Amino acid sequence: MTNAEYQKQYRRARQQFPKLTQRAMRDILRAYRTAGKRASKFVAGSLVEGLTTPTAKAYVAFQGELKKAAEAIAGEIEKITPVTVKKAADATAEVHVKYLGEAVETAEAGAKVAKSGIKNLYVGVNDRVVRDLVSRTSRSGYTFSKSVWRTAGDFPVQMNRVIEAGIAQGRDAIDIARDITAYVNDGKTAMIKRYGKLKRGVYGFAQRISDDVSWQALRLVRSELYMSLQNASVAQGKATCAADGKYDWVLSSGGQHKCVCGTLADNSPYGESRIPGYPHPNCRCTITPRLRDEKKFNADLKRWVEGEKVSHIDTWYKNVYKQG
Repeated sequence: MTNAEYQKQYRRARQQFPKLTQRAMRDILRAYRTAGKRASKFVAGSLVEGLTTPTAKAYVAFQGELKKAAEAIAGEIEKITPVTVKKAADATAEVHVKYLGEAVETAEAGAKVAKSGIKNLYVGVNDRVVRDLVSRTSRSGYTFSKSVWRTAGDFPVQMNRVIEAGIAQGRDAIDIARDITAYVNDGKTAMIKRYGKLKRGVYGFAQRISDDVSWQALRLVRSELYMSLQNASVAQGKATCAADGKYDWVLSSGGQHKCVCGTLADNSPYGESRIPGYPHPNCRCTITPRLRDEKKFNADLKRWVEGEKVSHIDTWYKNVYKQG
């Protein structure tokens, strides 16, 4: 595989990132809609009698339902995100494995560097990326799990606010149940349209309701996914002796970049110690490792197989391949 072919296949692998992200977003939205149906059904059924003056027992029961719904949302996010990171990282790792494997085969270096060893090396790299996702602490000081549960915990808050607004508007339990469905599926604007003319004082209640109940979760997951994929690109670059240790910041496709990312791309390439951290929420830029000159690398690999010392390959073989 030539460097040009590598770049083409790497770009193709990278194009899977938005598709995998969209799939994860759909799954999370489905979790929210399931939770919304659960809340709506409870309101329409258990609280249909006397919702305007709910009993303490009914209130406690409803809060219990909301807690279960939030737990289900958090569980889905914690399940979906690592799986998506692994799939995306595997796509780019496959390109590295193929490139290095073909170079090893051409240099007849199979006796020292097995293709299975290269594959296992990248399995380990990607597993560490997933573990880092779970264990790292965000700028706000929370682990991924804590951030997920804090985000999912906003669901009960918003449901209670929807109910408070509905009661203030004088709506019955069935209408409020349908309001919940409209809100979770289509946002606050769609829900408020169902009210018609707002009664005095209702505007204040409506202002407290978030425009979209799932926006925080979607932003969190999208950010965590791309942060992990940026980290994966760096780790995968370090895992191959075919890379020269420099990395390019690649802008996400579509739209203008009014953030710092345009400058980050212009300042490429970066050595490992200078690679920018994740710059802002929702950033979908990626990082691409640069390869060594293919002719020189293949010649170096051939000399190394024949017993000559080649510094960068010796270091990689001892500290990366043998340790992998």
